[in-house]
Amino acid sequence: MDFLFPPACAGCDRFSYRFCPSCYQDIIAPPTKNCCKKCGDFLVEDSCPHCSSNHFMFESIVSLGIYRTSLRQAILQLKFHRNLGLGDEFAPHLKQLLHLTGWDIDQVIPVPVSAQRRKERGFNQAEILAYPLALSTNLPYSSKALLKTKEAHSQIGLSFSERMQNIQEAFKASSIVQNKNILLVDDVITTGATLNSCTQALLIAGAKKVYGLSLARTVIKNEITLIL
Repeated sequence: MDFLFPPACAGCDRFSYRFCPSCYQDIIAPPTKNCCKKCGDFLVEDSCPHCSSNHFMFESIVSLGIYRTSLRQAILQLKFHRNLGLGDEFAPHLKQLLHLTGWDIDQVIPVPVSAQRRKERGFNQAEILAYPLALSTNLPYSSKALLKTKEAHSQIGLSFSERMQNIQEAFKASSIVQNKNILLVDDVITTGATLNSCTQALLIAGAKKVYGLSLARTVIKNEITLIL
């Protein structure tokens, strides 16, 4: 299909690329020295105020880049314009990022969407990213091990505490995660509230540890999400 109908770059519309080399160079990776090793937030002091004031149950979060410029455009193309080929496009880069963490992973699970959201959109963007990543790493994959059972209100504009309350007990995990280290995959991580709620459900179902990986993360400061 790409041979007959060559794609355009999701970041800049450059012909014959799904995501061109220039847009890859435009991705700003979260700085390793100035990020919290657990929640991935940017540090302005020695300790992470985001982690110290909130109880995160996941082990750690990493993201490929910051939610801005070309990467932001690509995610919008994936979510709202059905540019589903971006899952295969980003899989090698997510695989490399996962390799650098050294995490011992037993199963890859996408962060689920509600049945209503899936019906409206026709797919779950987290699955589009998680499935090719699992294939490339030879890790077991399951899109049914974790389900969203409650339709929450939009998280946009909410503080962390409001997000936590909004998404509370919205997920349920099956027993197939028992005694396994789980990798949760999502497109964008903002405060970590959704990932934390997913982790709670997985731990209740018997999972050992839960890690999070996303294509992008937003920049958080004083519980306000800043889109650069």
